[in-house]
Amino acid sequence: MAIRRFKANANDPKLMENKKKNEQEKPSHRQLQKRKILYAIVSIVIASIVIVGILIPTVVIKKNGTQPSPTTTSSSTMTTTSNMTMTTTEIDMCMILLTAVQRKVYGVHNTFVGGDSTRATPGSKRGQYSPEDSPDKACDGNVSTKYINYGSCEKMIFSDSCGLNTGFYLELARGSTLINGLKICLTGLSCPCGPTVVSLEGSNMTGTDLTLGSSWTLLYHGTSGLSDDPGRQKCGSLQHFNNTIAYTSYRFLVLAKNAGEVLVEYSEVQLYSF
Repeated sequence: MAIRRFKANANDPKLMENKKKNEQEKPSHRQLQKRKILYAIVSIVIASIVIVGILIPTVVIKKNGTQPSPTTTSSSTMTTTSNMTMTTTEIDMCMILLTAVQRKVYGVHNTFVGGDSTRATPGSKRGQYSPEDSPDKACDGNVSTKYINYGSCEKMIFSDSCGLNTGFYLELARGSTLINGLKICLTGLSCPCGPTVVSLEGSNMTGTDLTLGSSWTLLYHGTSGLSDDPGRQKCGSLQHFNNTIAYTSYRFLVLAKNAGEVLVEYSEVQLYSF
């Protein structure tokens, strides 16, 4: 009797319907579990993104708080450089090394501002300079050497015009250079033969073109800075002048001197840039 009841129950329509429902509910339950897992993964990813998004700006802010920004640094550097340049301009001037191309410094006589250059030669007569005291000696950086030019005179002829309109020109080996000042230095002799009025011209021409007056631009015409005797082998006061153009060549001329001397002499012509 018990066995029959079990079989009858197994074939019961209600049991069959419940069985089908259970079988239909099982896939739905699995899908629900998968969705929960997917939601959990998505939540973790979103949380990670949010955390990273918060941490990165915080680190950047901390770094910016301890290090100056590039803009600030650049501005500060520019300001410092500007101040240093101003100090250098006002206090220090750079003396230019007067090394000539091929070490050739050309002496001149009978030469006027804006005029053609007349080449001077070694000797002791008119239009000549002392062979031992050649024009390159005025550019060698040594106050114990000297440059002597007789100009329109010769030895033992004393005149106010002796040594005037003489000088030299050279092409700088260093190339284009801005010049804003000059100094004249005396020799070790007691003879008051130094210049009192001088000129300086600049040119960007080269070679034989430098003999042409049209090649030169006047930069300075005035006192030599030797009105107060600085002493033997000493330099006069620095003469400033306005100039904003760099030149490759320079011409120096003596336009006036102490009266009654047979020649003009000086140990150095120093050119400055600032």
